[in-house]
Amino acid sequence: MLAALCTEWGAIPLRHALVIDDKELLRQAVRDVKDEADIIVICSGSSAGREDYSSSIIDEYGKVLVHGIAIRPGKPAILGIIDNKPVIGVPGYPISAQLIFHLFARPVIYRKQGLEAPDQEQLACTISRKTASSMGVDEFVYVNVSCIGGHYTAYPLSRGAGITTSLVKADGVLQIPRGKEGLQAGENCMVTLRRPRSLIDKTMVTIGSHDICLDILADILKQSHNLRLVSTNAGSMGGIMALRRGETHFSGIHLLDVDSGDYNTTYLRKYLSDKKWLLVNLAKRQQGLIIKKGNPLRLNSLQDIQNKEIRYINRQPGAGTRILFDYLLAQENLEPSQINGYTREEFTHLAIAAAVKNDAADAGLGIFAAARAMDLDFIPICEERYDLCILSELLSSEWLQILLDIIRGKEFISRAFDFGGYALDISGKIIESNGI
Repeated sequence: MLAALCTEWGAIPLRHALVIDDKELLRQAVRDVKDEADIIVICSGSSAGREDYSSSIIDEYGKVLVHGIAIRPGKPAILGIIDNKPVIGVPGYPISAQLIFHLFARPVIYRKQGLEAPDQEQLACTISRKTASSMGVDEFVYVNVSCIGGHYTAYPLSRGAGITTSLVKADGVLQIPRGKEGLQAGENCMVTLRRPRSLIDKTMVTIGSHDICLDILADILKQSHNLRLVSTNAGSMGGIMALRRGETHFSGIHLLDVDSGDYNTTYLRKYLSDKKWLLVNLAKRQQGLIIKKGNPLRLNSLQDIQNKEIRYINRQPGAGTRILFDYLLAQENLEPSQINGYTREEFTHLAIAAAVKNDAADAGLGIFAAARAMDLDFIPICEERYDLCILSELLSSEWLQILLDIIRGKEFISRAFDFGGYALDISGKIIESNGI
């Protein structure tokens, strides 16, 4: 990654072979490169642990100027000099490494070419949700960005120096200055873009319950219309709240009304009565128990999971699957207290499947597609309707028509059907509309 950034900025990267955490081997590696490189970069070993030798080796050959920077992520970084050449000790976590490289290597690489580093485009946004920050550091938050309702909104990605997917997904980075406890939802912020604005202007956002059909939809949107779909899993109720705040173009929802047996419409009438929305079916899908391959515990139904030796993994409150599970328990006259693991929660169907796959649980309610993706067995229990609630005021008529055409099209239906666990007979059907 760092070598690619060097090339992008006009430098030639010289990569030394990997060296284990052995002080003499690291010392020799620095000795090997210090005469041929213009900038020396040591990846990992910048912390203060027993086997973190970067700082002491830089001091042996030159001088450590700074060890530890009041930023997050990237706090353990080292800045030094060897033979009048800059040395950067980069933390081992990828997000920390990329951030430190952008902040410190980029300007030096351009200056050594006799150039000023090009300005990075800044975009005024509002932040979609409350984002806390430590008072004593400058915090850098990776975000997605989309234009919704005529203004740009920044959506914070999962934080943590080791969450490498943020590097792939991020459109830019916002900085929360030290001395500030964070940002409130809707507060103004400046985002330094890592992608061109032209791509951001072709971005749809969906916040809500995730489904693999959304990934198929995103792929077809990209291939056929060069439009990007950014998806954030927040559960069905989280999606409705995002719609209510005008933070998303549409949401995937599958909320069962336990009184009527219908899906979604009751909740939309209650929470979005003042919005113009369109409810469109994406697919009907199989919900059931995701279990280990070969079903070694011989599970057959929900009644079997009341056995205290069966480790269940649940979805979070507000998720459509959690509402469905509670409804099914009531139908079977089962109490939540009878389920070992009722309070253990995950936030996606794939996370449920991963917990079963990794032997952290024996069973969890989820969709067939997640079980198949993890090569697990599946006990079907019921079929549910998974719909998209679209805010027509925030999505242009052109983009709305593109969405509907794809959902009703042969490619989407064929790919979803081939994956398994879906019924597509009403895909693209308008279930209900409000104020349209």
